[in-house]
Amino acid sequence: MSRTISRRTILRGAGAAIALPWLEAMAGTPQKAPLRLAWIYVPMGVHLEAWIPTGDGAAFELGPTMEPLRELKSEILVFTGLDHRREDIGGNPHPRGSGTWLSSAPVGKYDPAGFSTDVSVDQLAARALGPSTRLASLELACQRGLGKHASNISWRGAGAPTGTEVNPKLVFLRLFGDPKGDALRHSVLDHVQQEASGLAKDLGKSDRAKLDEYLDAVRAVERQIQAIERDKAKGNLPRMDLPDTMPTDFPSRLRLMSDLLALAFQTDTTRVATFIYGLENGAGVGGGGYRHLGVNEDHHSLTHWDKATQAESTRKIALVDKFHVSELAYLLGKLKSIREGDGTLLDHCLIAYGSGIQQGHRHNWDSVPTILAGRGGGTVKTGRHLKFGSGGYSGPDGSKSTGVPLSNLWRSMLDRADAKGAALADSTGPLAL
Repeated sequence: MSRTISRRTILRGAGAAIALPWLEAMAGTPQKAPLRLAWIYVPMGVHLEAWIPTGDGAAFELGPTMEPLRELKSEILVFTGLDHRREDIGGNPHPRGSGTWLSSAPVGKYDPAGFSTDVSVDQLAARALGPSTRLASLELACQRGLGKHASNISWRGAGAPTGTEVNPKLVFLRLFGDPKGDALRHSVLDHVQQEASGLAKDLGKSDRAKLDEYLDAVRAVERQIQAIERDKAKGNLPRMDLPDTMPTDFPSRLRLMSDLLALAFQTDTTRVATFIYGLENGAGVGGGGYRHLGVNEDHHSLTHWDKATQAESTRKIALVDKFHVSELAYLLGKLKSIREGDGTLLDHCLIAYGSGIQQGHRHNWDSVPTILAGRGGGTVKTGRHLKFGSGGYSGPDGSKSTGVPLSNLWRSMLDRADAKGAALADSTGPLAL
């Protein structure tokens, strides 16, 4: 018979501190698993013609660039007609999209740089959910960039970004490091193995399997980081002006950060996260970042095509969009594979994915691409395409969406995090999800 353990049990040893995943043997475990919220940002909008789903409600078909989500279609909501602060003005349109994407500032209330920034929705959620976890929130990105509004979506206040972490090793140490121990250890698992083995003897068969699966996931991420360190020491990696243990290619960097985000939610180390796939400061990921797709140009320049280059540029933009969605599908699939309580970890998440602009070459803010994944602990009916307004996007003739504010979706997410009192941008109320 398994013994009862505390929900806050942590394996410690010689500088390591590893929180445990959800186990049946945990005393005081609530009837419902905790809610986790994440916001994932992609730059430059999308190639709209390849993005828009056909049909609405449950009878919809994914657009070509959302095809990687086919196996997860029942786990998502796709939105058409959510407008991002369409009446706001001021500042370069690209960082205006990213910098204000999660901002609670009313339209037209500017920070010193001329952008409408104030405490962001993730930080409002962190105020409600953060006291229950070791980290109130986690802010991830795949690169640093010039210009804080193009490089940040999370804000402590007007003009004051929360900051992001781009180095996977530092994220790993933040999640599993013991502040009282040695942060420069080689393996956290080596130090806690004895305590983990002792704990496993007292667990039931199902919990032992969950613990083994979780520790294997931690080890897998750790080995990736160690392999990068070994290659650097041998001189196998090119010299780069990047932090230590930064994967040199963008796809590996993005995948490793996704693994870390999943671990952060699995251990309940934090319940709030933001993740920036690419930046809105011109070059985005940069030239060669999508070379694995056959795209050598930088993302931003591709979006500013002319008639002579339109066909080839939009073809490549669609490849980038599909790659981004495939990485979202990887993360969602990983969360879905983790059993937790009466369902999966994905069941207990709300993962918003999208951009602050609709299309890079138009710089427009109406009907921005938006996906919401996860069932929010049973409060969201997924597997639908929800359309708002007439048409739902800017047409070639310049017609505008008559949709509803994107911040209404953020309002819906905050309400589920019991952060109902905060004023939020141009929100007119929560969406019926």
